[in-house]
Amino acid sequence: EFAEGERRLYAYLLTRDRLELVDLGERLAIEAAVAEVLRLIGSPTSLGNESDVLAASRRAGALVLAPVVARAGPDLRRLILVPTGALSGLPFEALIVGEAPDSAPESFATAPFAIDRWEIVYAPSAPVLVELGSLGPRRRGGKVLVLADPVYASDADVPEPKPGSEDPALLGGSVRAQPDAREFQRLAKTRDEALALADLLVKPDETEAFASVARLRGARSGSASARLLDVHLGREAHAKRLRADLKPYSVLHLAAHGFVDRKQSDHSGIALAWDEQDEQHGYFTVADALDLDLDANLVVLSACDTAGGRRRPGEGVESLARAFMFAGARGVVASLWQVSDWAAAETMVAFYRGALERGLHPSHALREAKLALRRSTAIRGVAVEGGASSPAPAAHPYFWAPFVYVGRPE
Repeated sequence: EFAEGERRLYAYLLTRDRLELVDLGERLAIEAAVAEVLRLIGSPTSLGNESDVLAASRRAGALVLAPVVARAGPDLRRLILVPTGALSGLPFEALIVGEAPDSAPESFATAPFAIDRWEIVYAPSAPVLVELGSLGPRRRGGKVLVLADPVYASDADVPEPKPGSEDPALLGGSVRAQPDAREFQRLAKTRDEALALADLLVKPDETEAFASVARLRGARSGSASARLLDVHLGREAHAKRLRADLKPYSVLHLAAHGFVDRKQSDHSGIALAWDEQDEQHGYFTVADALDLDLDANLVVLSACDTAGGRRRPGEGVESLARAFMFAGARGVVASLWQVSDWAAAETMVAFYRGALERGLHPSHALREAKLALRRSTAIRGVAVEGGASSPAPAAHPYFWAPFVYVGRPE
């Protein structure tokens, strides 16, 4: 657990054998190094090139992570991290610790990122971690609820907003985040996530459910229900479904646009299907999540910035992910920045294959999914200033590093 002093940054290191306070160095210098990493990997409009990213990740890794893991010993397999506010947006998996092999020039493919060596889990605080441990996993079965590919105002007939009711300004970019409900663009890849989950959970002997899923493939909107799954797409992926009784569900998967209000954190949230009968027009916010009563092992927020929010000294980040945990989720998969629609879908499909088909713990399944994307040779377009697209390798941390698991470790 990291802790800020007036001028220095510290880490409390707890292992099976001991508790140790580690002085990491000058706080401002460390925070500057972390900010440089995030500048190079966390913005789709200004990604750093390979050499700059590797150099920044190595500098930050040497300051933040190397002193801790060196003291933890050679048998380290998993890191459970409680970041301070200044470190809360950092994917520690994308830090470089150790030297690249001498036999090959350093590149994204050969650099020793932390994800290659350890499974990394995040927690809002040590007390929350203890509380989650005492709860244990959900002790009875449950279904998976999926809301994805919402119909937004941009592809629905909706009235113009009344004067004075304008939404916040656009963040922009071809990614899963745009705060103006009238300007949201469809995220077609979120449908791939939903249908991949249906393929995993709906069995061929469930004839009616199997037929319903088949119909969904050709319809913009609709729902399907099976023994282990309720999936709602298009107009059916509306926020009212999250205001109903969610106790039957062990997993919630939300795939849509996310947004952050860093001044009023309870306004941050996720944008589901436009509904003019709903005074919130499809928004589901931190305030809404805090009102829920869950008994879920996992909530997956496949949207932008769902781990982001206003930082409170000593309390961490007031994010949508944190709100779902306080509502009763044992773990949350959330994002640290504006994610690529393509990369999010790739990550989620691989994640669920590990978590549902192979029964892996969510933190383990997420690591494997991210490693698969990190090792990909694909080249994908990324939004840049002016609306153009610039190619970048899928091995760039921008694509594979944004999703993190926050919650109860295995």
